[in-house]
Amino acid sequence: MNATLTKSLGLLATWAVLQGCDTVEMPVPAAVTSSLTAAEQQALDTREQQLPAPANEQRAFLEDFTGQFCGNCPRAGAVAVQLKNQYGERLVAVEEHETDFFAAPKVYAPYQVDYRVPVVSQEIEQAFALAALPKGAVSRRPLGNSSSLVLEYADWGAAVAAQLANPPQQELRLTPLYDSVTHVLRLKVASRYLVAQANRKFRLGVFLTEDNLVGGQKDYDRPSGQQDLTNYVHHHVLRAALAGTFGTIQATNPIKDQAFAAYLGYTLPAAATNPARTQWKARNVSVVAYLADDATKEIVQTIEVKLL
Repeated sequence: MNATLTKSLGLLATWAVLQGCDTVEMPVPAAVTSSLTAAEQQALDTREQQLPAPANEQRAFLEDFTGQFCGNCPRAGAVAVQLKNQYGERLVAVEEHETDFFAAPKVYAPYQVDYRVPVVSQEIEQAFALAALPKGAVSRRPLGNSSSLVLEYADWGAAVAAQLANPPQQELRLTPLYDSVTHVLRLKVASRYLVAQANRKFRLGVFLTEDNLVGGQKDYDRPSGQQDLTNYVHHHVLRAALAGTFGTIQATNPIKDQAFAAYLGYTLPAAATNPARTQWKARNVSVVAYLADDATKEIVQTIEVKLL
């Protein structure tokens, strides 16, 4: 992890609490958290008004737990790509590199790049007791009669379909503003609870992902002697968690139509001490936001937008 990314994540650990008001639509004032100035918030509000609102629909969140040294993981990656192509914007897919054995860089090519996010990857690994890969989670919900949140990739399709069949109980909206010169991202995350949620707490999480990272990958489906790929395309790779690994508490017992807005900033790494890992290509970066049940970890709603 380079110092710039570590510092940027640390700056986002605390958000100053401000109060906003919307007396037209909301029964109570909208709750606002911000790490930005009033002028930066206004710029995001203006930009939000210029963009069309996203469809009010239930979305699913697919986490592909993988590793570059996992020879069976390309099969799971292909399933994630197929599902993303099938469901489009209704499915958010994130490739999360996990475990020291499968994801830690090796001293030999082509596995010298570390796609893990320090602290974040370790906390996800521990929370889901990851060991053998590939595995995954769909909205961090069990499937059928199972109690496990971790699924085999053969079950991802059924789990995604089950999640998308639910009526939405929350809505999310993302508005990014990115400065390509300073590499500073300013972001507004607006959420609204469509029904009362008694006796529940919800966390807001914000991930950054980067698509089309080309690097090494073990692939057991290739013939012997050709299994160490040097030009494998990694999709939607987790790069940063802007509100902590599992988000920050946003709402406790939210009432119907209660609204929240979070404003935050982040500087994308641009210095090339290790170009493959630290110098991001903004055109391939997406912002992912999600709301999760604090008690069960279930991701109840999510949304994704491209940075550019």
